[in-house]
Amino acid sequence: MKDPQSDMYRKMMEIGGVKGGYHRDQIFAEEKRSDYLWCLHCQRTYRRGEYRDLDGIQMCPYSDCDGNTVMDGFDWEAIRDHHKKYPQVPERGKVYRD
Repeated sequence: MKDPQSDMYRKMMEIGGVKGGYHRDQIFAEEKRSDYLWCLHCQRTYRRGEYRDLDGIQMCPYSDCDGNTVMDGFDWEAIRDHHKKYPQVPERGKVYRD
């Protein structure tokens, strides 16, 4: 069975002309740019540029997470705008949720 998220991801890469490198930074021009991203799926943070490669899809670097860095990664500074108590440098592996 085909994964619709994988198909959408590949289509975005094709439309954006993405060939290599870190896909998220090639697709999104973010206003705030920190060195960290927060994953919508596992709610943990990782360094910008980190990922697991799954058949050409750049996935969240945590092995137990099914989020991808393009659609599910959010700039840490944008998350901190809504959560003032979150640290400037997030703790690796810690879950950050409301």
